[in-house]
Amino acid sequence: MNWTKDYHTRCDICGKFCILYDEETPYGTKDYEEPEPLDPYHYCKKCSKENYQNWLKQFKSGSRYGDWRKSDAENKAARKMNLVWDNSNFKYKKITNLTKQRS
Repeated sequence: MNWTKDYHTRCDICGKFCILYDEETPYGTKDYEEPEPLDPYHYCKKCSKENYQNWLKQFKSGSRYGDWRKSDAENKAARKMNLVWDNSNFKYKKITNLTKQRS
């Protein structure tokens, strides 16, 4: 997060002063045994909408990986694509009718 000396916040993507709207913390490595998270990213409302579109594009292209701490944009895109996070494999899996009946 970008702070000024007067404790005003800036969006990590566009750099504009804003009220923080969304945040996410990505994994730092591809090591699945001990994935180390990076510092969190904070987004303004406009950049959060762009982040949502990016997540949709990734999920539509077949990517099933996500962040350590999910942003609202990532969660919304995953729900739209009928995906659920699988903690044992550190990636999303598709919800089937059988999976919905068990829940």
